[in-house]
Amino acid sequence: MRDTWGIEEIGRETVRGVETTHYRGAIDFEMLMTDRSPENICNLETDLSGTDLSEVFGDFPIDVWIDDNDVMRRLTIAMDFSVLGFAGAATEHVIDSMMMSYEFFNIGGEISIVAPPIDQVGDVGESFLDGFSLAS
Repeated sequence: MRDTWGIEEIGRETVRGVETTHYRGAIDFEMLMTDRSPENICNLETDLSGTDLSEVFGDFPIDVWIDDNDVMRRLTIAMDFSVLGFAGAATEHVIDSMMMSYEFFNIGGEISIVAPPIDQVGDVGESFLDGFSLAS
């Protein structure tokens, strides 16, 4: 990660009772797209009304917390989509930004998944991703 994303060590932190090392950097979107076919990239840019993908997405700030056994315990990625309003999408349907945060715990433990009650779930309508024909 240091070579690819310029990750720097922030320091030691405890995540859910486990000692970790916190690292910070940025995912280079252009480098991330290098393994995509030119056709796939062209299709994505067409979906975004011809806007260059690197202008839309830029770099993603990333933070990771790794324990002493090299197991990732937390991951956060911040994404700024505010330029999508200039990519032909109606501004009222654009998600300006998004922060994704994942925590990994009980590693090696029992897994129990319980579906939420039906009154606590719903469908994500297509309008959620207006401007992205990628949703299909």
